[in-house]
Amino acid sequence: MKSKLSILLLAIFFIIILERCKHNPTEEVTPINLLGNNGNGSVTPPRDTICFSSDILPLIISTCAKPGCHDAITRKDGKNYTTYTNIRNAVVVGKPTQSAIYYYALHGSSQMRNTTQSLVILDTASLAKIARWINEGALNSICNNCDTVNVKYSTHIKPLIQSYCAGCHTSTSGTLLTNYTQVNTTISNGKFYCAINQTTGCLPMPQGGAKLSACKIRMVKIWIDAGALNN
Repeated sequence: MKSKLSILLLAIFFIIILERCKHNPTEEVTPINLLGNNGNGSVTPPRDTICFSSDILPLIISTCAKPGCHDAITRKDGKNYTTYTNIRNAVVVGKPTQSAIYYYALHGSSQMRNTTQSLVILDTASLAKIARWINEGALNSICNNCDTVNVKYSTHIKPLIQSYCAGCHTSTSGTLLTNYTQVNTTISNGKFYCAINQTTGCLPMPQGGAKLSACKIRMVKIWIDAGALNN
């Protein structure tokens, strides 16, 4: 009798465990918050962290998902690379060279080669960032890696431009932002800040992407107010 009771209890235990293991997949993946709380309302991302929201998505939108290509409106070849889910579907985790999104970033879309639009190929550092993100699991991670302390062109402004502006301003477009001299020209005439702040009367930038965070806009303003130095 005790033996039968033990078997029954064991069976019930395994049924409970199996029920807890069940999960229902969802179409959208919940973002992984990589923020660290400092206890005073501010947050600091872990050191050397690649974040999808601030490091990868802007690069993809400014190159692959620029207007006229794989943005939400054009959807060239039926592909819209403005969301995590769609970008993730073009990734083979741990294998950048087998991932479509990395191929487009490395070589440019074949469709783009046949249009009047400029073909944008990312620089080595940006490609390495995408490859690393894929190798580390292609996670839908978010973090607030915005630093307004000791703002410099080399460590703050240039990386921001490479992430958010490269897709439309590094080739034959009207406004080039490939080096400090070109950036300084748009700073001097007021167009750069006017565009990213999306002031009335200015063409809002980044084109096709979300407005920069208030922190990033403030970071640019701090640099400009300090003389927009090539430091």
